[in-house]
Amino acid sequence: MPFALPAASGQAPARSHSGIMVPQSLGLVLFCFLLQLQGPLGAVVFLNQEEAHSVLHRQRRAYSFLEELRTGSLERECLEEKCSFEEAREIFKVTERTKEFWIVYTDGDQCASNPCQNGGTCQDHLQSYICFCLLDFEGRNCEKNKNDQLICANENGGCDQYCTDHPGTKRSCRCHKDYVLQPDGVSCKPKVEYPCGKIPVVEKRNSSSPQGRIVGGKVCPKGECPWQAVLKSSGILLCGAILMDTTWIVSAAHCFDGIRSWRNITVVMGEHDFSEKDGPEQVRRVVQVIIPDKYIPGKIDHDIALLRLHRPVTFTDYVVPLCLPERAFSESTLSRIRFSRVSGWGQLLDRGATALELMAVEVPRMMTQDCLEHAKHSSNTPKITDNMFCAGYVDGTKDACKGDSGGPHATHYRGTWYLTEAAVLDHTMGSLLRLNLLYVVLASLLLPGRSMFINQERANNVLTRIRRANSFFEELKKGNLERECMEETCSYEEAHEVFEDNTKTDEFWNKYVDGDQCDNNPCQNQGKCRDGVGEYTCTCLEGFEGKNCEFFVRKLCSLDNGDCDQFCSEEQNTVVCSCASGYFLGDDGKSCISTVPFPCGKTTIGRMKRSLVQNTNHSEPVPEDFMMDLDMLSPTESPFDLLNLNQTQPERGTEDVIRIVGGRECKNGECPWQALLINDNNEGFCGGTILNEFYILTAAHCLHQAKRFKVRVGDRNTELEEGNEMTHEVDVVIKHNKFVLDTYDFDIAVLKLKTPIIFRMNVAPACLPEKDWAEATLMTQKSGIVSGFGRTHEKGRQSNVLKMMEVPYVDRNTCKLSSSFTITQNMFCAGYDAKLEDACQGDSGGPHVTRFRDTHFVTGIVSWGEGCARKGKYGVYTKVTAFLKWIDKSMKARVVPTSEIPRSTSPPH
Repeated sequence: MPFALPAASGQAPARSHSGIMVPQSLGLVLFCFLLQLQGPLGAVVFLNQEEAHSVLHRQRRAYSFLEELRTGSLERECLEEKCSFEEAREIFKVTERTKEFWIVYTDGDQCASNPCQNGGTCQDHLQSYICFCLLDFEGRNCEKNKNDQLICANENGGCDQYCTDHPGTKRSCRCHKDYVLQPDGVSCKPKVEYPCGKIPVVEKRNSSSPQGRIVGGKVCPKGECPWQAVLKSSGILLCGAILMDTTWIVSAAHCFDGIRSWRNITVVMGEHDFSEKDGPEQVRRVVQVIIPDKYIPGKIDHDIALLRLHRPVTFTDYVVPLCLPERAFSESTLSRIRFSRVSGWGQLLDRGATALELMAVEVPRMMTQDCLEHAKHSSNTPKITDNMFCAGYVDGTKDACKGDSGGPHATHYRGTWYLTEAAVLDHTMGSLLRLNLLYVVLASLLLPGRSMFINQERANNVLTRIRRANSFFEELKKGNLERECMEETCSYEEAHEVFEDNTKTDEFWNKYVDGDQCDNNPCQNQGKCRDGVGEYTCTCLEGFEGKNCEFFVRKLCSLDNGDCDQFCSEEQNTVVCSCASGYFLGDDGKSCISTVPFPCGKTTIGRMKRSLVQNTNHSEPVPEDFMMDLDMLSPTESPFDLLNLNQTQPERGTEDVIRIVGGRECKNGECPWQALLINDNNEGFCGGTILNEFYILTAAHCLHQAKRFKVRVGDRNTELEEGNEMTHEVDVVIKHNKFVLDTYDFDIAVLKLKTPIIFRMNVAPACLPEKDWAEATLMTQKSGIVSGFGRTHEKGRQSNVLKMMEVPYVDRNTCKLSSSFTITQNMFCAGYDAKLEDACQGDSGGPHVTRFRDTHFVTGIVSWGEGCARKGKYGVYTKVTAFLKWIDKSMKARVVPTSEIPRSTSPPH
């Protein structure tokens, strides 16, 4: 901000600093005497070498003795002639203001040309400037719009997984169903124990997976291809396959050419070495095979198959599904990645023996044009359609081979593996064409296949059951289980004709379709198993949970706060409940019961008016080490004499806008802990929070906004007297001695009142929480409540009515990215990204409370913000949990009588 030069002072009367008048005759003699003492008029700018290396002394100007007798004047000292920094310091007194003037005075205002674009704020520096950019802009002059680069076509928009462009607005990121989007808006974090596309054995040893080849490749280490499955027909290797879910497998359609019945086909997951039983293998029967209608046996177009298992597999470190990507993500992002991994137990060489151990190879994707060019030179190469693409090595040395068909072609992107295609073997096996793999594009084939769904037109018609052969005669006979379902395959409707009861039919049908999933009693800890088609459900006894009731649930604090009303802690795996001041623990060991008429944290809406004065012992002295954290002020005239009100407050945005824009009126008794700091003109300028009958919590920076002030409680409308208002004089001001005005760090202070507050309707304290409990429970709530008499909009007037609003907690990383200023560990953000609701100037020092089970706890102090309710900007609050010990010791500090404390008190260093 350009520094404004103060107006020049008028001519000072001829008097010394001591105020003694100088006689004219004596002044004339002194004047003549001084003229004779003056040096040469043409003083040089530079010193000689000898003088330059000696201690420098400030050279007084002409008539310097007389000048020294006069008070500093900007016009005389720096405008009529060139002044030094020390002379400017004599005028401004304050170092910070002197520095601001000196930068402009010595090299001009670097911000005069307004170099910062797109609403950026310029800060002048010596021969330079700094631009503070709005949220969506960056660059030295804020000339770059981040959103111009943030599109899905550019590095997937920075998203970990799926990216979607939105016309006119910023792109958005999404995640696969096994993952959850993080607060930074781009990262995806697993939300299940075994998410798709992760390799647990690699993740747990925190190392990258080795790369390998199949033909000319390497063994895939055990567990590093966890989605690899193998199809066996009567125990003989048939094809590779890919695990996609607990009950679904993907493979190639040609694997079933010539197979009369798929009932003899089994799928093995977790297999690694055919020569030995490794342990993690899981075997399942196939109960359904779905092949595209357009697939022609002997051809490889539409060569894909979906297989449903008779019961779910259990995910382990060695059995994990591969992620099925969204089509747009696969085509725009994954297809640009050159190398992908293929795995299987295929022949190690053309006409060679089948591998016993699972092999893996990285194969590069080929340009479609190159693939077509190679295909022209071989009559054995099938036609390459839009459902295929080519990958492999032209020299044929590293590739998949027979036995790898139907196996995975997996592509790695930002820590997650995705199924990009299912491998289909080229008949030439690299001998003539030397182009060895064709991959079917999976996403384009899922819809045209033998769908489990019917089209829209048929879905809206009445569905009819298809009758069997000889159905007319069959329909005349009474339902018979052996005839209907044992001699041939029956439908659910036919089974229902036999049992004539829905429950019994369901029980039979679940076992008939895919066997009894409850045969091996999967439910642990006496859980009850219920069979289903392709699945089972365990009903667990109380205290157990999990798919198989395998987890014992101990009700600790992380689960519903351990059923405690207020504070919850854990000792030797046991929940211990406790309560805030003014409450006692009930007989159940969980509930908190009030011991006073107006307990902390309770709103007083609808209460009868009553009063209470609590007696509190404040006799405990302050420990020596604690004095390092306090500035205790106890004045001879008032507690405000020691405050340095001449310090210039730092800019936060366009002004020191400290936060209520929007919100609603606080009803009578709804914000009873609200205090208001009023100056000598009876004007409110900051807020505060009632902690008990003697102490008010506020912001340290508020102490620099008025020379003297009082505290008013019970006020809801500053223009009306409602009978609950009471004004108290301040006895002691305790400001944190580490408070930094430039950064607003440690922005906290405690005020001790001369007279106690009488709690009544509309006047009651908020509760101070326990630190660990507050950070684990309160600060993880969705939102808090802020209140105050601040401006109703950024450039508006102060509100005369007490207002309140709910503000959501903001993720710390989002908070840091939104601000041009430092967010320290003693601060947190709350508010809305776009909604025009926020705290504003005049709310500073006011309460941020969080409600838990009808009790309100102090969690923050309104501190600062960049503007009021600006888009992309949040309110910044002092984090009370970081200062709970400090607050407690401040309130227990022994108050030194006025006659015993020196006028200037500072903590020891």
